[in-house]
Amino acid sequence: MVDSSVGGKTGLDLPGGKNMVGAFHQPKMVLCDPWLISTLPKERIAEGTAEILKMGILCSPRLFNQIRWTWFADSQKREEVIAEAIRLKAVFVEADERDQGIRHFLNLGHTFGHAIETCSNFTIPHGVAVAYGLICAYRLSERLSDGLFPYVEPSVSDHCNQLLTFALKHNGLPTDTDFSFSAEEMAAAMLKDKKRVGKELPVILFAYIGDCSLVYLDTDHMVDWVKMALGQRANWYPSWRDRDGYRESGLRVSDLIDRQGNIRSRSEKCAENSRNFSADEDPSLEQLRGKINQADDALLSAFVQRMAAARKIGDYKRRMGLPTLDPAREEAVIQRQVAAAPEEARRYVPQLYQTLFKLSREYQQDGEKQ
Repeated sequence: MVDSSVGGKTGLDLPGGKNMVGAFHQPKMVLCDPWLISTLPKERIAEGTAEILKMGILCSPRLFNQIRWTWFADSQKREEVIAEAIRLKAVFVEADERDQGIRHFLNLGHTFGHAIETCSNFTIPHGVAVAYGLICAYRLSERLSDGLFPYVEPSVSDHCNQLLTFALKHNGLPTDTDFSFSAEEMAAAMLKDKKRVGKELPVILFAYIGDCSLVYLDTDHMVDWVKMALGQRANWYPSWRDRDGYRESGLRVSDLIDRQGNIRSRSEKCAENSRNFSADEDPSLEQLRGKINQADDALLSAFVQRMAAARKIGDYKRRMGLPTLDPAREEAVIQRQVAAAPEEARRYVPQLYQTLFKLSREYQQDGEKQ
């Protein structure tokens, strides 16, 4: 009712994994009757609650707080919670119907959860597996919140642990990963995840309750990543200095969704970044370097993704016999980005994008030679 009813995804579970075959097919109408919840056993209600908890952790502390205690007994509160969970899910879906970008964040708890379902031969219900997955995502976030990932808040540890454990316990969901299969079995299932691309698996991590970040894990170390997520001792740990074993996307939900659960405009986010930076009246040299390092990491990640996409577009145009240069589009992009930039930065935007377009063309030409 609060999750799979919205979004148009249809899928089948196969012996090899969860939702391995499927398609997008939007319904003509979605009908949700909150009264039907009163006909369900508590176990089924708990499973649905896991999906609402996920949405609260992603982008809505208010929703999370509404269901920290048992929430379904009060009919008015029940309707409010269901309506808000559906509304927030629809925001992600409307922005990214085909699951190519922002909709990835809805996988919080699900990358681990789907592997858990598979390892249990689907005897563990989906909602319970999502609850386990949230625990795993929290533990991995906690393990990496010591400065390894600048997009994960150091304060994630104690506060999130207390809130998550309390919410899971009071809604009849597991508070520990007490299943019987091993990290090796779970890692093998995660390697079959349909969102894996090459040696990278996208995983959503906690920043805090109400915000999350997207990180790509190196699948060569998948067993150790799972051991960290299960709270076990790993044989390998990622090196912050060498930046091995992971890739930061630079994306957080708060970059894309505001506190009211609406898609941010690009100009609003740029202006907020500028205000946040100016808010430190007298930052230390270390703080300034930290800000620059975070910005550099995000810039490099975005640059690599942009260049890869540009080469694919160039390859497609060549196959279709289309001209690879599009000056009119480049000018339109520059004008759009100038409008989105804070006033003090606008004069630099054209030069920045002219350089990017030049590099993209060179990269496409290198692709032709290969």
